Amino acid sequence: MEASHRKSVAPRLLKSAGAGMNKAGLLKLPLDPEFLKRKAKRWTGLSDFGDDYFEEGLEVLCGSLEKDASLNFQGRLFATEHVVGALVTRLRRARLKKRAPQLFAMQLVPPIIVTGLPRSGTTMLHRLLSLAADARPLALWEVMLPLPGRGPDMRRAKIKTGVQIMKLFAPDMDKKHFTSADQPEECMFLLDSSFISPGFWTLSPVFGYMPWYLDQDHEYAYKIYREHLQLFQQAEKEKRLTLKAPSHMGHLETLCSVVPEAMVVQTHRDPVPVFSSVNSLFATMHGAKTDTVDRERMVALNSRLLEKMTEQNLEARSRLGDRVFDVYFSELLEDPAGAVRRIYDHFELELGSGHERRLREWMALNPRDRFGRHDYSAGLFGLKEEKIAASFKEYRERFPHL
Repeated sequence: MEASHRKSVAPRLLKSAGAGMNKAGLLKLPLDPEFLKRKAKRWTGLSDFGDDYFEEGLEVLCGSLEKDASLNFQGRLFATEHVVGALVTRLRRARLKKRAPQLFAMQLVPPIIVTGLPRSGTTMLHRLLSLAADARPLALWEVMLPLPGRGPDMRRAKIKTGVQIMKLFAPDMDKKHFTSADQPEECMFLLDSSFISPGFWTLSPVFGYMPWYLDQDHEYAYKIYREHLQLFQQAEKEKRLTLKAPSHMGHLETLCSVVPEAMVVQTHRDPVPVFSSVNSLFATMHGAKTDTVDRERMVALNSRLLEKMTEQNLEARSRLGDRVFDVYFSELLEDPAGAVRRIYDHFELELGSGHERRLREWMALNPRDRFGRHDYSAGLFGLKEEKIAASFKEYRERFPHL
């Protein structure tokens, strides 16, 4: 059997088997807070989750996963693993804070943190910056399961298997956003164990959770984020953490307050193609977890999320001054080496020898359409480009070189 045919058949077989077992009552996957906490305790052999501030977010998230996400069999599996992984991180961090509290007092080598509208070049820029000799990017397996447990460390293998399975159900994923267990990935997942995190919406259609998330104070989540940065810094004291997450764009003041060492880079791109590309990506991500993607509801929620992120970003930028350096998507595509140099010059950093060579080699190995062309347009989601542009009018006026 041809490999491509096996890839197309496997998801159908898994879906059918899972649905049949679920219908027959042979497989129970309750997305219940107490059940998931017990599962995390069994996994780690630990019982202390630290403070209880996370409980409300966990309750809201689980309610949303059960009631409005319309998860299929594999969607429930993925969601279970995601939530339990976040709870495991809480347990391990709570133990470490008791045993070695001094680790959470250390200063950071000023990290570079890339943010900006999603689909505006954040991934490309992040991976280019990660090539620097002093850079310490975080791979997907590290941000999803940041703390090791006792015994053999199976975190990387676990995430690698999860990515491989997900791609069976999302065969067009790589051409929209290529990732692997070892690729530098979004540090937003370090917020997950606070249960105030956009990572849950990224991976599952939790429509009920997101309005709650948008109304929260995010300081608690970012304090946990800093603690994880401190632990990664402790492991490689001379390296510069090199990170990225578009979601930071809406919380710049909180980020800069909790991580005052941060050197922030913000990418910019015309919101019209950004919004269309975001919806295309989410249709794929959510389509791997549910058989009935509610595209209209998804588009409306993404619109609300991006508009609020942009509004909060503009307010913050008026107060943060040159703490944030701007890079436009067009200049990044035209001269990636120049964009990286300008970032290092702005923050008065030494780029080091060999970086431009590594950058050119990376660009040659990773052309933009390496995994196929990503076709997207506003019309695919029933949207008018003029309406999208009007929704981001203030942002377009503030950053006119889009």
